[in-house]
Order: sequence, then C-alpha cells, then structure tokens
Amino acid sequence: MNYPIVKFSVFTVLLTLLVGCGSEEAPVVRDVVRPVKMHTVKIGIPTVTLEYPGQIEAKLDASLAFEINGRVVSLPVQNGDLVKTGDLLAKLDPRDYEANFNSAQARLTEAASVLKRNQTLYEQNAVSQASLESSESSYETALADLDVARKQLEDTELRAPFDGVVARILIDDFANITAKEDVMILQDVSLLEAEANIPETIWAKGNKGDDIATINAFLNPEIGLTTIPGVFFPAPITERAMAADPSSRTFAVTFSFTPPETLNISPGMTAKVRITAPLIQGSHGDAAYIPASSVAYDSEGQPFVWKVDDDSMTVVKVLIEPGEILNEGILVQGPLRDGDRIVSSGVAFLSAGEVVKAWNN
Repeated sequence: MNYPIVKFSVFTVLLTLLVGCGSEEAPVVRDVVRPVKMHTVKIGIPTVTLEYPGQIEAKLDASLAFEINGRVVSLPVQNGDLVKTGDLLAKLDPRDYEANFNSAQARLTEAASVLKRNQTLYEQNAVSQASLESSESSYETALADLDVARKQLEDTELRAPFDGVVARILIDDFANITAKEDVMILQDVSLLEAEANIPETIWAKGNKGDDIATINAFLNPEIGLTTIPGVFFPAPITERAMAADPSSRTFAVTFSFTPPETLNISPGMTAKVRITAPLIQGSHGDAAYIPASSVAYDSEGQPFVWKVDDDSMTVVKVLIEPGEILNEGILVQGPLRDGDRIVSSGVAFLSAGEVVKAWNN
C-alpha cells in the first residue's frame, strides 16, 4: 500500500516550509518622513497694502475772470505758458475807463477846492455850517468815485495771482466779454494732489483724535500713475473729511505730493493711492504673526508650535503665548526668532523628534 509514502511526503513538505520560514530575516521598520507645510517666522506686526483710485489735480487751481465788461485787446500768453505772480495775462480796452478815471479825478479836484473855500468862509462866519457839511459830503463822494474809477481802470488788466502754468485759455483774441466770465484757468503744478475715497471699514481702524502727522506715519501713503505701473512716490495726507459720503459710506482724503522731475505729471491724469499699514496699532515687542493652523495644545492645555530643526529636520515642541487673532493668523509671543521654520498643517498628528520634509503642494 502507498499511504505511508504519501503521509511522509506531506510531512516532509510541511517540515521544509517551517524550516524555510524560520530562516527568513525579520522585516526592517524604517522611519517615516512626514511631508508638512511649513511657515517661516518673521518677528513684528505684518502689514497690509491697499490701493484706491484717484485723479490728480493742481493744489492751486483758479478760473480767472475780469471784474468788468470790455473788449480784449491783448492776450500775451498761450496754453502751457509758465507765468510768475503779477505777470500780465490779458487786457481789456482801457479807453472808457481812463476817461472815467480822469473825470472822477477832476471832480475830486473841484470838490477839494470848494471844501477848502467853505472852510475859510466858515471860520469868518461867512457861510453856514450846513454849507460846510455839504461841501465835505461832496468831497467824500468825489473821493469814493475816484477810488471806483481807479479800481475799474486797474481791472482792465488781468494778472497772475500766483506762480503757475496757463492750463487753458477760454476766450478768443479781441472778444467782447462780460464781468465774471471765465477767461482762463491757471494752475500751480509745483504741488499736486489726489483725492481718494477711503472705505469706512478702513477709516474705523484709526484712533480718534490722531493728527495728520500720526496718520501719515501709520499709513505711509504713496501715489502712482495708472499709466506707469509699479512706480510710487510719497504723498502725505493733507486733508481729510470727518463725515462720510451718505451714498458710498466713504471718507474723502486728499494726498499731496511734489511731482518728480523725471515724470511729466499733469492735472487730470488718473492715479492710484496706496497705503501700507500694520494690521494692528501699538507696540507688541517681539511678537510673531503666524498661521492660526500652526498652534496646537498639549494634554495640559498649553499652546505650542512644532519648530523644525534645520539640521536634522525633526520637530521640536516650543511653548508659545497666543494673542490677538487677525484674519487667518494669530499673534504669538515665545522663543521664536526671525527665520525659524514651524509646521503650519497637520500639527495634531506629529510627535516630538519626528522627521519631516517640506510639502511643496
């Protein structure tokens, strides 16, 4: 019979397998390198940069007009001319006003003569006091009429009230114009400004009662041209509205600046006003602003972060003191320094000494 041979064969196979299994080496358990997101610490309060549209205007901008009627006989300037204070810009025909002045001057001379004669006669009791007072009144009227005539004669000349540039002439040569009719626009382009509307959400972050100098130091305002991206220059705030626009709920703020000599900046150009300010005011020592997701709590309820050792790429538990939460970050105090790297994701799954690597995704 063959049964014993079969049993032996099965036993032999089983024995061989057992011996073979026993001779295999135990598997090696290797350290797992965990990929994590990292954040580089920077000590100090972070800033936020905001931009608002605006339009450039001249700090001094005047529409000039004559105070009297007349016909223009001289227009010695052109658009774009630079003028100084007192320069002649336009002149009306002065002949009628010269005649009025000469006539008023003659009436004053006659009134002065009559007054002097009546004063002498009054001292001699030759005229009444009423006659003397009448001659005094006539003299005062003649004197006032001469002042009016002199002013009208002077007003036949339109002169520059300040240094500036002739932005636009609004009349033609030899035109007949009326009093108060705009003749030209004069602008001082040595100092320009732009007005921007600041939302109430930003306005509310300022401290009530701050003066202009404090606000400028906090906001670091700058201005740039829409046509020249990336170029900004200082533009401190010079005026601010204290009441919001009822429709837009914004506050009008005026920024002034001296235009750089390398750029041709003119009123009417579009601009961008930029402010860069700390997220919060005040001094916060060596606080660091880190992602809120970096903070974990141990079994005792103490807040901490995982700091990455750059040499071994292992994580070390560092206790911190959490502060104000801003947006998606948090202000913390602790033994963190500029340039330290901390884990910013998956902090609950780490343990001290665990090896990590930066997750670039």
